[in-house]
Amino acid sequence: MNTLDWIGSIFLTNDLVSMNITPLVIRVEITEDLFSPYPMGYLLLEEMPSNNLVGRMGADGLVGKGEEIRLAFTGKIGEYYQELQGFFCYKVEPFTSDDPRTLKSKMNYKLYFSSQIFFINELISVERYYEDKLSNIVKQLVEKQLQGKLATIEETNKKQSIFFPQLSPIECINMCASRSISKENENDANYVFYGDIDHKYHFVSLGKLMTSTPVIGTYDYDGIKIETTYGTNYLSSGDINRGTTKYNAIRYSIKPIAPIKQLLNGMFSSSLLDFDITKRKYKTYNYDYSKEFEKSRHLVDKPIVSKSTDFISLSYLNPDAFRVYHTSAHYINDENEISELSNNSTNSGKDYILKRRSQMQQINQMGLELELPGNPILKIGQTVFFGRPQIDFSGADANTALRNPFVTGKFLITRKTSILENSSANNTTGFNLKTVFSLRKDSDIGTANKETEGTTV
Repeated sequence: MNTLDWIGSIFLTNDLVSMNITPLVIRVEITEDLFSPYPMGYLLLEEMPSNNLVGRMGADGLVGKGEEIRLAFTGKIGEYYQELQGFFCYKVEPFTSDDPRTLKSKMNYKLYFSSQIFFINELISVERYYEDKLSNIVKQLVEKQLQGKLATIEETNKKQSIFFPQLSPIECINMCASRSISKENENDANYVFYGDIDHKYHFVSLGKLMTSTPVIGTYDYDGIKIETTYGTNYLSSGDINRGTTKYNAIRYSIKPIAPIKQLLNGMFSSSLLDFDITKRKYKTYNYDYSKEFEKSRHLVDKPIVSKSTDFISLSYLNPDAFRVYHTSAHYINDENEISELSNNSTNSGKDYILKRRSQMQQINQMGLELELPGNPILKIGQTVFFGRPQIDFSGADANTALRNPFVTGKFLITRKTSILENSSANNTTGFNLKTVFSLRKDSDIGTANKETEGTTV
């Protein structure tokens, strides 16, 4: 099914020529990710006898030295117009098909591309001292070093001093992200820096994103659904922009659940090793996540684990279950100085790094990968409801009627891959569009027991 209303010509441009490569394109794929600073993608081209791609690109041919890709299309869902511009090739991978029916003289090309800041980041380094709120430092790095613009910036909580020793701008920003705590909510130490397909950049905490109003549904029953075998056809008309099929996923898979692996990675307890340069002494700081969660849960209202008899839930009670050491150095000139009050971010491991490590692992525990037809309108960083109905409600009591927590509820869109595929093989014209999403929700809220049943933590 063709899920595009319209697609313009695809152009590849260098200093010498602007070439319409639409007939050569087999597939276009571009991925946006909350945990990646810039979108990445590729074009798959098939060389044709009537169109000499390499010869027309100049004496050097096609070598991936910054050729620009331009493309625009309109998807059926919401009539959303999307234009790809400002993306440049950084690598070319020529190859021949393994199909024995294909002429070996025919060449295919995979052109990898990314946005402008990908190239800027590789060409410059930062060696500078800053003293400000980390959100302001990130704003300066993006605007002055990467020549970008922050569309979203969430203010951090305190002024800090930080020195970057010959690091790329992205490394500097990630260094700030790992030490950032939200001014609005001090329990959110899970900042990410990412760019989207429209070259808008964002520095925001996952906790802030998760509290946003879902763009699809008010609860999981009216969110993205898995209800029909096909999920793409409204009243057999082929229309995917109306009725119950508008947000039906074609296929989905569930992220594996691995509590033991999370335990071994130090999710429930961790240690910070401090070294006092002046006194030449070490001390350790044990971080017990359960105490923090009792005060205020990261994204939901209950602690990460509840008191029960299973091994995993009891593991957090032992702070030495697994130690993860994060070394920091304290330079203490005054015997009365309290190192924890220092504005030097390298000395704030227990306030930033340990909490961030826990929260980042929580958000990656439970999730889905799903595919929707068309649908360029959804963006990373938005929240949606998703729900898979029970197979059978007959004979179910109050306990067995509970829906599967892994495939119901509010999810954050953490990754989006837009895929355009040439549909000539199906005897149709143009391109098909499908979008693959990664959805993540907060970790298991725990199971109530007799001691805590009816109480709110």
